[in-house]
Amino acid sequence: MSVDSNSVVTVENTGAQSLAHLFLLSIHDGQGSIGVLDELASSNSVTWLPLNDDNAEHWRHLPLPQFQNEIAAQIQAALVAEGLFADEAKAMVNTWKDSWFTEEGVRVLYLLPRPWTDEILPLTLTPQPGELTRVMVGRAEVITAQAETNLFQLLTTAQNGDESARVQALAGIKKLGRFANPALQLATAHNPDLKFISFSFQLLYPSQPAVQLPAGIGVSPVLQFN
Repeated sequence: MSVDSNSVVTVENTGAQSLAHLFLLSIHDGQGSIGVLDELASSNSVTWLPLNDDNAEHWRHLPLPQFQNEIAAQIQAALVAEGLFADEAKAMVNTWKDSWFTEEGVRVLYLLPRPWTDEILPLTLTPQPGELTRVMVGRAEVITAQAETNLFQLLTTAQNGDESARVQALAGIKKLGRFANPALQLATAHNPDLKFISFSFQLLYPSQPAVQLPAGIGVSPVLQFN
């Protein structure tokens, strides 16, 4: 999955099997956007209109509470269509809804093919049940070029002493949840200076000591925080 500088979204299925029930979601500034694709064949790709396009045929732009209710209902229906009981589908969505439908960003949720599930997570039951249904949801996350550039600009301004930019950068990083670290890696790639990289990651990890580089040595380090 990729999003270009014009916010045009492309989703490609590089697997050997078709994917079913794909939901393209964008969450930003209290609004959620939904794009739906019933199936994507193996080795095929599809391009959605830009995220900011108001064409109702491709996108539905909704206030976040309405978006969360609607997308939850759609994914529950897809899970039921693949064999789960209604209560099971509802419980599964409730388990993951905070990360799926609340975290800011752009992502695709899709139902994985049963053969993939059985291969990656083999399951043997004794005695064998008369019927076994297994449904898994995949998630592909993208940090858009615009989000990456905006974060880099805020970090640059913050490093120069702008307190407002520092507050905005930190708020933007925290909104990304578990994807904050990858977002920082992408943003800091625009400036390989170690002081800039160290400053940026210390916003998210203030307890980490600043990274010091011996004088005269120029490298582009990879910072890891556990």
